[in-house]
Amino acid sequence: MNISQLNNFLDEIFIIVNHAGVVLKDYFNQDNINVAKKTDGSSVTDADLALDLFIRNYLEKKFPNIPIISEESKIPPLEERSQWQQYWLIDPLDGTQEFINKSNWFSINIALIQHGMPVLGVIYFPLLETIYFGGIDLGSFKQLNNKAKTTIKTRKLNLQQIIAISNTDQNRNKKTNLYLKTLTDTLDNTKIIRHPGSIKFCLLAEGQADILPKLDRVSEWDLAASQAIIEGAGGVVLDKQQCRVAFNQNTSILAPEFFAIADPKMKNLFLNNKFTSIP
Repeated sequence: MNISQLNNFLDEIFIIVNHAGVVLKDYFNQDNINVAKKTDGSSVTDADLALDLFIRNYLEKKFPNIPIISEESKIPPLEERSQWQQYWLIDPLDGTQEFINKSNWFSINIALIQHGMPVLGVIYFPLLETIYFGGIDLGSFKQLNNKAKTTIKTRKLNLQQIIAISNTDQNRNKKTNLYLKTLTDTLDNTKIIRHPGSIKFCLLAEGQADILPKLDRVSEWDLAASQAIIEGAGGVVLDKQQCRVAFNQNTSILAPEFFAIADPKMKNLFLNNKFTSIP
């Protein structure tokens, strides 16, 4: 897929997320948010379901030949998915708990996967009116309040100040926290900052952190758009075998344990067995 085609896709995705953002703000401003529990114990709201329907309907109309996987829809079996050369992978409302808690840190995430790899990612934070977007062949960008976009780049590692970034919910990330403890105990001048949802990936992409480990499994839609943006900004997202994380490879839709690394030259440092051999 060439850059012109990717930019045409981007134009449509911008329209989708801006309209979806208006819908999401309407739900956010309601006094009472209807919350239910899914079979995996996670929360789902009316807003999740409404955005799922809105985004899928738009994509199906504009791109009828491209399949869709969404967090809030039935996942086709691998036998069917394995035939796809490209598909949309969406998280209509990433950070549902942040949305319920009336925080700003929830987003609309849309990625285009081609041959098992994310080639385009868009993450929109409606309350912040901030959008991150990009891909490995496009570069990555940040846009505030519909103003001119700015290029974002990952940072080069400075051993005098290593910054690791992780989730705010430490109780749900025990293996990740063990990795971070080993990292801080071993490498001097290592600082940990914590943010919820997709913003932590975006901050790494724009040069505010060096390493984002994730050893507690998440679904592929939690990673896809972020990986595209990080790769477009010059970083890498690798599994424990130091391979680029691929999508749609297994019956399960879970992503492997992974490490988002700002400076690819430092992958051997952060993927040292001392850090990664956590049971």
